[in-house]
Amino acid sequence: MSSADRILEQCKDILAQRGKGYDNGEQRLMQTIAETYSQVTQSDFSDFDGYTFMVCLKLARMQADRFTADHYIDLINYVALMGESTLSGPLGIVGNSGEEEWV
Repeated sequence: MSSADRILEQCKDILAQRGKGYDNGEQRLMQTIAETYSQVTQSDFSDFDGYTFMVCLKLARMQADRFTADHYIDLINYVALMGESTLSGPLGIVGNSGEEEWV
């Protein structure tokens, strides 16, 4: 197994673990964060905006300390969750053609 494969396996494990701790079974925590932020700031803040913020946070942390594995694992997971949030349709992932495709 390559180093990249091991990193992706760690990402999967952490995503499942944190999902159990933070998500409520009906929606991801980021939706709740975006709704709360929008109410507090009286602005329109989406879960996509929330994930974008977290990706930027991880990139900034990686500039300060590029040798911490957690930064890479979290970054990969935030991008995966962003993709899930943005691309998920009722049957799977919406492809480039706009047609729903199973993945």
